[in-house]
This record gives sequence, C-alpha cells and structure tokens, in this order.
Amino acid sequence: MLEENTQCIASALRNSIINLGKVQKFVYQDNGRAFKAKYFLKTA
Repeated sequence: MLEENTQCIASALRNSIINLGKVQKFVYQDNGRAFKAKYFLKTA
C-alpha cells in the first residue's frame, strides 16, 4: 500500500490468516499512527 491506514493493515492481517489457515497468537506491530487505532485495541 502507498500509505499506512487501519483498513490496509486489517486487510493484510486478514490475508495472512487466510493464507496460513490459522489465527496467530501474537502480532507484532510498528509504532505507527494507524497501528495505535482503537480498532486494534479490542480484546477477544
């Protein structure tokens, strides 16, 4: 993607889950502004 935003990050995470066939236990993220969005702070 040309710029970092929440939707692009969520799409990349979704694609990795689909390609691996399982949900990762941990996801390491950058300190970027889009990663700090409330969207990613939700807990299961």
